[in-house]
Amino acid sequence: MVLTEHVDFTPSRAGSSTESYPEVAGFVTDGVLSAPELDVDGCLERVQRCRSRFPQLRVVTGVEVAQLHRHTGQVRDLLARAPFERVLGSVHCLPDGPPGGELAASVGFVPDAQPAAPWCLAG
Repeated sequence: MVLTEHVDFTPSRAGSSTESYPEVAGFVTDGVLSAPELDVDGCLERVQRCRSRFPQLRVVTGVEVAQLHRHTGQVRDLLARAPFERVLGSVHCLPDGPPGGELAASVGFVPDAQPAAPWCLAG
């Protein structure tokens, strides 16, 4: 079993996300959602509790990093602090604004998400 936690370093337009997910409202400032820092120690401690409670299972640690290709330094720092056994990359938003800008719009708020692949490959 692989237990993963989600990490997102890309600030994004909140849109209606606070209506669908009221628990994120505390992370929105001026309409921009900035995810909290991952509690690495807490995450690994919960995995260890699972391993202790279910010793018959092989429990693997993992992290899913959104837009991993745009945040290589932060990802490198995160992985230096935490011995995650699996790292998944994901795309949850597309560029929104000037080229090279960090602000993004969630894929759910973008009418045509087809451009995602070339954007990812371009880094």
